Amino acid sequence: MEKLSAGDSLEDALEAHRGRFPPLFLELVGVGEQTGRLEDTFRELEDYFESSLSVQRNFRSRMMYPAIQYTAAVLIIGALIWIMGFLAQTGQAVTNDPLGIGLTGTTGALLFIGVGFGALGAIIFAVRLAINNVKWRARLEGMLLIVPGWGPAMMAFALQRFAVALRMCMEAGLSADKTLQYCFRATCNSAFMKGEEWAVATVKKGREISEALEASGAPFPEEFREMIVMGEETGNMSEVME
Repeated sequence: MEKLSAGDSLEDALEAHRGRFPPLFLELVGVGEQTGRLEDTFRELEDYFESSLSVQRNFRSRMMYPAIQYTAAVLIIGALIWIMGFLAQTGQAVTNDPLGIGLTGTTGALLFIGVGFGALGAIIFAVRLAINNVKWRARLEGMLLIVPGWGPAMMAFALQRFAVALRMCMEAGLSADKTLQYCFRATCNSAFMKGEEWAVATVKKGREISEALEASGAPFPEEFREMIVMGEETGNMSEVME
């Protein structure tokens, strides 16, 4: 509020709190202010975040069943370790190490359950930390790109943010280098963001955006790059990105 009262722009006022806001929000606010289309920008952001919230809720609901399965598996295996250890002590079992990993009896069962739930807790803690810290979130989403099941979802989120930012920048008529700065930062994915410098340098040489994406080294799918080429050739980049 102090910066706004002093006459600074909304973008400058929010810059000090960059770690608390989604990159797409901050980048598009900057675009909206520079082009005088801040109202349209907020309307676009509203649609995006409503869609994103719906996807997140759907994702959490789909993860509920695997989480229940994991919890049940840890408890069942822990119970098996305890039972086999108990039977071995009474002479009713051949082995008291059913898994062959050195866990036996009550101590082994508790250790297995502790490690199993500890690993789950560590994942939940990492996710919560990433939600509240943009830098951690960008790194986490970048690392998850190679994880089966999660990778395609993280890729889809990054490409959606990039496409939204690119469409808004093209409609605003920003220069190519400024456009790519906003777009790469908006992905909130370290695997994409590290290619910003190379992409910006490429368009500053007068090359096309599609060439800049390839030069960036970021993991853009071939289909996405082809859509960029089509948008450039037809002059309808905004429509293609939508």
